[in-house]
Amino acid sequence: MLRTIAAYVMSAVLLLPLSSSARQALSEFGQSEPGSLLFGVLHLAIAASTAIAALGLLKRAPWSARAIEVGGLSAAALLLAQPMFEPMDSRTQRSIFIGAALVATVGFAMAWLARRLTSPGPAEGAAPR
Repeated sequence: MLRTIAAYVMSAVLLLPLSSSARQALSEFGQSEPGSLLFGVLHLAIAASTAIAALGLLKRAPWSARAIEVGGLSAAALLLAQPMFEPMDSRTQRSIFIGAALVATVGFAMAWLARRLTSPGPAEGAAPR
């Protein structure tokens, strides 16, 4: 029961980056500034992977963890790409690199939790006697 509740909560949490990145991807594809195509593709990857992960968690599918990893790495790549297209000082760049590392870490932690939630529990994996 607790695993089911955690899967629903985690799916709801994944809806936040999904909605934000989907809107931002549409916005980025409509612009002609340098980097807009890259940012649009990364936002699209975040939106698609979080949608897949949320659906996978609701179905308790093991591939949901991999989708969370893809979303986390895409979000980290989005942060790491920012300094290439926008001038900023070294302190700001360092903060972005730390933020990217934090985002990747949170993504991998969520993927670990998703693996725990989607793996068969002791009662589910045990053979009937």
